[in-house]
Amino acid sequence: EDAGLLDRTDGYALTEPERLLTLVVRYADSFDADAVAFADEAADLVAYDP
Repeated sequence: EDAGLLDRTDGYALTEPERLLTLVVRYADSFDADAVAFADEAADLVAYDP
């Protein structure tokens, strides 16, 4: 919440999901095997359409 990634006004909501996804992918090795597997599949979860 202090970093501006999470809003707890009405439950929990990500305010910058792209940044959070980037951080999880970048630091996946410091988490568990599930985070590493998630990071490996991150490209399938992101779409860029300018």
